[in-house]
Amino acid sequence: MSVLSQFIGGERIASLVGTPANLTALQASASTAGASTALSGAMSAGVLKTALSVSGRGRINWAAVYTNDVTSRTLRMVITIDGAVVRDHTTAAISTINTGFVGIGGGTASTTPVAVFQPLRFTSSLLIEIASSVTETDKATFASIYEVFV
Repeated sequence: MSVLSQFIGGERIASLVGTPANLTALQASASTAGASTALSGAMSAGVLKTALSVSGRGRINWAAVYTNDVTSRTLRMVITIDGAVVRDHTTAAISTINTGFVGIGGGTASTTPVAVFQPLRFTSSLLIEIASSVTETDKATFASIYEVFV
């Protein structure tokens, strides 16, 4: 009898290659996809803050960070899977509400926003941190869709 691990292998992701594009209408994309969202809370300029931390096995399908006002700022997201940083991205300055980037997955900024899943498995841990270039409270939103395995 075969086991699933024989087909999916024991590989671990080392890096997400490519640069995420800045997108508008991310709130609508997150809502359409059924993502969980959370305001950033208090953030100090340039200091990473935990947006999502999961211990154990699972899969992250989509993750984004976007602005809640028109203050000019950069947004950063660092994604660590099983102890290895697989993406560390900082945007150019953003001064448009509801604009940011999708760190895992993709999307469109059209009249019908779409979230495109990019399932990434983790075997021991998932950590996603975000930062803003300005000190602020609740001026960014983190959105994600993930699953935890037993």
